[in-house]
Amino acid sequence: MKRTFYSIILVLISVSSGISQFRNISSSLNGTVALGDTLLFSAEIEKPATWPAEVRARKPGDDFVLYRAGDATEVTIDNKTYRALRVEKEDGSHGYYFTEELSHGKAKLFHSTRGKYRFYVKTDKQTGVDRNNYRQIINELAEPCENSFCDYQKTVFTKSSMAYFFERYNDNRLNVRFPMPFVAAGIQYNSMNFFLPEDSYLNIRLERRTLNSTFYSPALTVHFPFYTYRFFGVDIRLISHSGNSVATFDHLSTDNYVQDVLIDFSMLQLDAALRYSFSWKRIEPYISLGISGIYDLDFSNKMIIIQRQDNIYTTSYIENFYQKSGWFTGITIHQGVQYYFLPRNFIAAGWGYSHYTDSKFKDYQLSNLSFNFSINFWPW
Repeated sequence: MKRTFYSIILVLISVSSGISQFRNISSSLNGTVALGDTLLFSAEIEKPATWPAEVRARKPGDDFVLYRAGDATEVTIDNKTYRALRVEKEDGSHGYYFTEELSHGKAKLFHSTRGKYRFYVKTDKQTGVDRNNYRQIINELAEPCENSFCDYQKTVFTKSSMAYFFERYNDNRLNVRFPMPFVAAGIQYNSMNFFLPEDSYLNIRLERRTLNSTFYSPALTVHFPFYTYRFFGVDIRLISHSGNSVATFDHLSTDNYVQDVLIDFSMLQLDAALRYSFSWKRIEPYISLGISGIYDLDFSNKMIIIQRQDNIYTTSYIENFYQKSGWFTGITIHQGVQYYFLPRNFIAAGWGYSHYTDSKFKDYQLSNLSFNFSINFWPW
C-alpha cells in the first residue's frame, strides 16, 4: 500500500514538473539580447516573475541564463524593443528596468511599468514624464502654436496617444490630424415611430398601425480612436428613452369601430458604431455607421375600442394588449460636426437615424430620427 502511495506521489511530481516545463517553453519567444554596446546575439527569451528587472535568455544549445537590466542593455521580443533605463522609484531611489521603446529618433519615448514615472523622454538628457508635466514637455518640443490651437494639443496621457505624438514629432509631421479619445454627454431629440402588427379582437381585424412619439433623451458617448488609422475610431453610445404615444384609428365608416391606443415606454439604447472623421482647424465633421440595440425596461399599453352596431355604441378596454417586446436590434447612422472651443474641448451637433426589428416578435418594429447636442467633459 505504501509503495503504491509513493508511486502515485512520484507520478504527480513528474507530471507537475512536466507541466511547469511546458509552461516555461510555451511562454518563451525568439528574440535578441544586447550586452553592453557591442555584443548582440539571438536567443530564446522568457520573462520571469522578476521582469522588468530581469530577463531569462539562452543561446541555441545552451541553458537559460538570468540577466539583470543594466547587464543586458536591450531585449527585442515579439517585435517590441525593451531598453534598460535607470528609473526613479517611488521612494526616490534608482534602479535599472527594461522599458518599452515606443518611438525612436531625435526624441525617444519609453514606457515604464515600474517606478515613479510612466514614461521617459530621452533627448540629450533623460526626463521622467507624468500627468503633471507631459503637456509642458510636448509644448516645449513642438513649434509655437498659432492662435492657441494646434491639433497635437489633443495628445492625452495614454500609451497610444503619447506614442502617436512622438512618432509624428520624430518624422516632422505635427501638422497631421491627431485623434483623441473622449467622453461626451448631451441631449437628444427623438421622433420615434412604433410599427404595430396586425391583430384581431372581438371579431375585428386590426390592421398594421404606426404610432409616433417625440421626446428628449439624455445621451452619453465614449469614443475610442484608432491611432494606426487616424481617421477612424469606434463610438459607444448609451441613451435612455422615456415617453408615451397616443393614437386614434377611426374606422366607423368602413368597419364600424374606433380604436385608441395608448403606450408608455421606458427603454435603454446601446450603439456601437465605426466613425470616420477629419479635422479642418477647429472643425471636425464626422459620420458613423454601426449596430444598435434597444431594451424595453417598461412597455405598458392600453387599447380602447368603440364599436357601433345598430346605432348602439359599446366600449371595451384592454390593458397590455401588446406584449412586452424585449430586445430590438438594428442599424444606426449618425452625421455631425464638432467644434473645438479649446484644444481638447468641443461642442457637437448632429442627426441620426436608426431602424429596429424586435428579436422575439418580428412584426414589432421601431424607427427613430434624432437630433443631438453634446459637450465633452473628458479630457480637459
